[in-house]
Amino acid sequence: MARWDVIVIGAGPGGAAAARAASAGGLRVLVVEAGRWPRRKPCGGVISADALARVEERFGPTPLEAFANPPLLRQTRIHLSERESFSAPLSWPALRVERKVFDGHLIRHAGADLRARTSVLSLLQTDYGVDLEIASGSLEAKVAIVAAGAGSTLTPVRGVRRTLAFASRVHYRAKGQVEGREWLLLDTAEDGLAAIDPERDGQLSIVTAVKDPRRWKQSQAQAIKLAQGLGLGIEVEREAEFGWLARGGPWLGIGRVLAVGDAAGLGLALGLGLESAFESGEAAGLAAVESLQTGREIQAAYKEHLRPLLRRRQAERRLHSLLRLRLGGLDGQQDLGEALSASFTKRGAIGLRVSQILQALDAEGAPPGGFRVGPGTA
Repeated sequence: MARWDVIVIGAGPGGAAAARAASAGGLRVLVVEAGRWPRRKPCGGVISADALARVEERFGPTPLEAFANPPLLRQTRIHLSERESFSAPLSWPALRVERKVFDGHLIRHAGADLRARTSVLSLLQTDYGVDLEIASGSLEAKVAIVAAGAGSTLTPVRGVRRTLAFASRVHYRAKGQVEGREWLLLDTAEDGLAAIDPERDGQLSIVTAVKDPRRWKQSQAQAIKLAQGLGLGIEVEREAEFGWLARGGPWLGIGRVLAVGDAAGLGLALGLGLESAFESGEAAGLAAVESLQTGREIQAAYKEHLRPLLRRRQAERRLHSLLRLRLGGLDGQQDLGEALSASFTKRGAIGLRVSQILQALDAEGAPPGGFRVGPGTA
C-alpha cells in the first residue's frame, strides 16, 4: 500500500494551496482528482487583486492565457427587471480568470504529485493516519485534506451536504456587449439568481444558482429573457457546465481529516469563493506540517491558522443579515447599500429580494436524488 504524509482530495485552488503549503514544509504530498484534469468549472472566476498577489507569491506569475477576456471587472449592475437596474461601481478592478488554465497552473506549481481520474470512495481513520478507499484499492496517508468542492460526499455535515445551490454556467454567442458583471434577480426566490459575465467579443456566459437542480432550465430561460430585454442579443448556446455551490457550514473535519473551501462550507459572500479556497487550503497545509513536525493536535492547529478567514466569514454573515448581499472580492470595502446609486427604498427592495433568494438557497432538506448532469459535474 502506498503511503504519503498528506493526500489532498481535489485539485482545485483549495487543493493546490494545501498541497503547496504541505510540500513546502517538507512533506510528501499526493493530490487525487476524480475527473479529468484540467477541467472547466461553473464559476465566474473572479478574484481580488490583493488575493491574486498573495497567490503569485506562492505559485509564481500567473500566465497571461489564464486570464479571462476581458480580464478586468470594473463595475457591476443589479437588475430587478428590465426597467429597474442599479449600478454598483467597484472601488478597484477585480480580475477574472479562466479556471481551466488557472487551476492547471496552480497544481503544476504545487510541488506535489497528481493522480487524475481517481475517486475517493470513503475515508477511514487508522492508527497510522487515514486510509482512503479508491476503486483500484486504497491509499494511506498521515493526514487527508478534502478539497473536493461543494458536492463532496466526504463532508457529512448537514450545513455543507444539504445546504447547497445548484450552479450552471452556459456560454453564448451574443450581439450585445457586457462591460461588467450583470446580476439578475429572477422572478421568484425559488428561481434563484443569475450573473452575466463578459467573455470575448461577441460572447458572454450566464451563471445561475438555484436550490432545486430540476429548475435550472427554467431559471436559465428567465435569465435569457431578461438579458434579451437588456439588449444583449443572445443567439446560440455554445456549451454548458454544471456543479454545486456550498452554503452553510462550516465543517472543518475530524481527527486527521481536514476540509477546506466549499467542501467545508467556507465560501464567503458572492465573489469570494476563490479567496476562501486559497486561504483555507493554505491553513490546512500549514496545520499538517505543524502537526506532523511538532505533534500538535491537527484540528487545533488548523483552527488557529484559519482564524482570520473565520473572522471575515462571520463579518460577512452579519452583513448578510443587514442587507443580505455584499459584493465582497469585487469591492474590497463597500457593502451594496453604500455602493448602489439608488435611494434607500430601492436598496431595501433589492435587499429584500436577495434575502428571499438566499433563504431559498439555504432551505433545509436534501437536494433531489438521482439527478444526472453528465461528465461536467463538479
